[in-house]
Amino acid sequence: MAANLQKEDLDVDVRPFGQGRPVLFLHGLGLDRRQWDEEMNFLEGKRPAAALSLPGQGNSKRPEEPLTITYLAASVRQWLVHKKWSSVHIVGCSLGGLVAWELAEQRPELVASILTFGSAPKLSYPSLLVQPAAWLMDWWLAGNNPEKYAAMGAKGASKDAETQERLQRAFGTAARQWRQSLYELRCAIGSYDYVPFLQTTNVPTLLVRAQHDSSVNKVIDRTRKRWGANQRVYVTKMDNAGHVANWDRPEAFLAAMSHWVNEVELHGETE
Repeated sequence: MAANLQKEDLDVDVRPFGQGRPVLFLHGLGLDRRQWDEEMNFLEGKRPAAALSLPGQGNSKRPEEPLTITYLAASVRQWLVHKKWSSVHIVGCSLGGLVAWELAEQRPELVASILTFGSAPKLSYPSLLVQPAAWLMDWWLAGNNPEKYAAMGAKGASKDAETQERLQRAFGTAARQWRQSLYELRCAIGSYDYVPFLQTTNVPTLLVRAQHDSSVNKVIDRTRKRWGANQRVYVTKMDNAGHVANWDRPEAFLAAMSHWVNEVELHGETE
């Protein structure tokens, strides 16, 4: 399903400064463009950068039709075309990483490289269970006890007390203000498979394997034998980090991101 958004429908922070290819940041489920404030400040004056709130989250408009990964990718593609940005580096967390893979699958010429963390290459919950489970989560927690929902999500995403506090505030806002979007997106991400993309893509792609993100790491390890032969796809480890690695280890994350982008631009790949 194609997106039909106007440019004012997306909440975007753009820093068009510096030289080199732009970097585009895509946030995780229940977060918004503010997940990337540190990264945007770091890149200001160095290279063009943008962080956008995906449709239905943050201050971005939610469409009338249900949200899907395909729709989110189409909205990002539409924004890039409007900005006349091509060959961009995309950094995606969790849901944002799936959107990056989907966009690169649709329009690889728009994507110079991808860095993901918290993004599992494949999920395959039984289709008959996905919607009821998403509904139960929505009704039981997001609807009736958003603070408990936020606390559970924050605890599961990080072991760092400061990050948990930030996530609890963000998830609480999401449960109160973007509840329908969260439900639709939980349905959308219950079953997908980007392993074929990782097997065949020519877009340099780096998966960050954060130490404490055990559920995602299990999927990376289980599927890696299928896509690990693709020499354009890499995995790197980040110690003492969880699902939202850029908040758990901000300095380490900035260093890893900078190294990745610079290596791709210098050599078209990294070591």
